[in-house]
Amino acid sequence: MPLPPTLPPPELLSQVSALEQCEVDLCLATIERPERIDPLTARTLREAACLAKLHTLSGPEGDLDAREITAPLREVALRAFADCGVGARALERMDFDGLRALTAILRPKTRLTWSRLKAAAQHRLPLDILRREVHQKSLVIALGGGGGSGHIYLGALDFLARRGLRPRLIAGTSIGALYALFRARRPDWNSAESLAILRALSLPRLLGAPSMEAHFGLPGAMRLCLRESIAPFFTPDPNAPPLPLDALSVPVVLAATGIRAGALPRPMEEYARMIRGIDLKHPRSLARAVPGVIGAFIELFQVSERLQAVYFGLDRGSEGIDAFDAAGFSAALPGALQFDIPPEAVTRHAALRDLVRARGIFRLCDGALVDNVPAKGAFLAIQSGKIGTRNACVLALDCFAPKLTSPFLALQSLVAPQVHRSMAFAHVRHAFKRPPGPLDLIPTDRGLNAILRRGAAELMPHAPLLDALMAPLDPVETRA
Repeated sequence: MPLPPTLPPPELLSQVSALEQCEVDLCLATIERPERIDPLTARTLREAACLAKLHTLSGPEGDLDAREITAPLREVALRAFADCGVGARALERMDFDGLRALTAILRPKTRLTWSRLKAAAQHRLPLDILRREVHQKSLVIALGGGGGSGHIYLGALDFLARRGLRPRLIAGTSIGALYALFRARRPDWNSAESLAILRALSLPRLLGAPSMEAHFGLPGAMRLCLRESIAPFFTPDPNAPPLPLDALSVPVVLAATGIRAGALPRPMEEYARMIRGIDLKHPRSLARAVPGVIGAFIELFQVSERLQAVYFGLDRGSEGIDAFDAAGFSAALPGALQFDIPPEAVTRHAALRDLVRARGIFRLCDGALVDNVPAKGAFLAIQSGKIGTRNACVLALDCFAPKLTSPFLALQSLVAPQVHRSMAFAHVRHAFKRPPGPLDLIPTDRGLNAILRRGAAELMPHAPLLDALMAPLDPVETRA
């Protein structure tokens, strides 16, 4: 994936990610081993980690490159944390005695780095911005794909809203991309409003017969009627202009898969014939799609080197793409769900055409092939400066983790390795144990209420870590 121009090099991104995981470990230690680490030691070390990972400060006069200033502290902190077993999420291997000794090493280096940053920032940006980058995190959410299982996010979003946690950015894949749009409609979450939208949906309204030639996507047995079914809840005007991603109330990054020319493992027209016998009047017939979807994914995973992650809302030139188009391609299951842009939609067509040509992409499909729980996409968006601050807590939610009783076990197992790699960029991670089934695309009224309760209940054990990370960090060596 071509990196946005403001993103630092991969080696520095790796160091930033490592320092963030060190901070998570320190928070976990204060929660689970409070008798082994005192609050002052934890705050001192967290402050050093937050300062060490700083590489860019964004202010009203532009960006300030802080890499050279923070590099000495970063080098010492990474080595010292590793020596103490910090950053591996294994508290039993953490050297707590070593941590107390470490504060004596990092304190003077933290003070010196802070002093140099203040001097560099003078007349360039307000001191409050520098303090925020060290002492205050913003919340970013990554919502994974998984069909109807993603309705569990209703409860998760409600849980966050009730705790007063507003996301500054939402990343999503497939059903997670749709919930990202739901959440991004307004600055505040309204679960009743989202429940009303879901209650108004029906399977024949959401899915239809394929009715257009494939221009950007793959053919499929059914057409995903996203604009017809969802867009009216965003704007009642059927003739409203496209809704660009950068016009949403909350920034979003939506993951899709870009397929390069020559990478398709079968002739494109065959994707329209992979699945047969579906009757949208009978939802149970959707089960007939399972073998075809799994087969299509297996074939495409075998050419994974010819696939590339497309992050709508992050990749250069993608911010103006229509939000429903981005979510539609993110959820377009190969062989099952066709999504495309009609050629008469000239503005939408042109925006996407320019992006795929620049990237050398032949076709777009479901993002589960490249980043099914887009914590990596969220991390890259943060570090590129998309939300102004680069100090954020990424909460990654997975509704499609492998389950032995699931008919989708083969597919869940296929995506699990890349989910694991992407989850490494998250601070708080949760794989839901009791989500709805992937084929439960339109839950019943009773089912929605149960989903709302279960989603919130499953996140409750993560509340202490979320609260610790999101609470303002009291300064120790960076008071002045």
